[in-house]
Amino acid sequence: MKKLLGIVVLGLLLSGCAKPVGTINKGNSKFFTVEFETPTGGSILNHFMFGEKKDKLVYRANMRCKKINTESKAVNFRLTFQGNIITDERSLFEYDCK
Repeated sequence: MKKLLGIVVLGLLLSGCAKPVGTINKGNSKFFTVEFETPTGGSILNHFMFGEKKDKLVYRANMRCKKINTESKAVNFRLTFQGNIITDERSLFEYDCK
């Protein structure tokens, strides 16, 4: 019984560490979401321990801005929520497109 309970707890912990799949457009979404992209900027979720490095996140933000306008890039890339074990594993980064 203890072994089964341990497997269930481990499975729940690992399922919380999964990366979100795809990008949700806030303008077209009918559901509340934290990760979004708009013509003026957006946000990116990243796992605080196992996620990508900041330079890769900036590159992803630049590619999102270039998708909207080929001459724009991500500016003012900032950490708005630092993830941790207790509240949420994912950190939230926001950026503006200029």
